Amino acid sequence: MKGKMKLTFIMLILLVGVLSACGKDEKPSSSDGDGWTGKITIWDGPRWAEPGDDSGEDGEGNKYFWIEDKIKEFEKEHEGVEIELVQVPWAELPEVRRINCWASMAGYSSSRY
Repeated sequence: MKGKMKLTFIMLILLVGVLSACGKDEKPSSSDGDGWTGKITIWDGPRWAEPGDDSGEDGEGNKYFWIEDKIKEFEKEHEGVEIELVQVPWAELPEVRRINCWASMAGYSSSRY
């Protein structure tokens, strides 16, 4: 029983270490000390298009309209903050997450995936 508890504890410590390595160690920049400024990147999958919208290559409309509107609102309220939206098909999101985690652990920055 002691061996299993020890192994479980070691695995838990390793898991916490791996997960904590997925974050960036960059210091935020600020302007005049009032607030954070910089760039936020969001990866998102398609949702639904507005009713009646048949634009786009597939004729199914803009499937990112909701998040794009929220980004505009946020940027308007938070001067100096830019939000980049990376549009990723749902089927590719698990792979994108895995790549970004390993890339951040290695110190690389990716604007696409």
